[in-house]
Amino acid sequence: MTDIKRITDEEIFALNTVRKRPCITESGECYIITNIRIYDDGEHFEIDGLHETNVLATEREAREWVAKMMLSKDESCYSIKHTYTIRCHHVF
Repeated sequence: MTDIKRITDEEIFALNTVRKRPCITESGECYIITNIRIYDDGEHFEIDGLHETNVLATEREAREWVAKMMLSKDESCYSIKHTYTIRCHHVF
């Protein structure tokens, strides 16, 4: 696996200035959503990529965003699947 994209603190600060709603709380907390792309053709299984795709201020917003993404795709017929993780991050 070589396809990894991380969001830096500088990118988080930049997002926070251009978004209508802040993606960082006053205490510097945010939630980073990572999209994990999985290849599974029934014979071969491999994690194909990790992309930090979104930053939101609250855990609730992050969970709602992930739920929306999961419900918007039917991947049952495809060999590429997506799953998401949410992690809390503090920017300084």
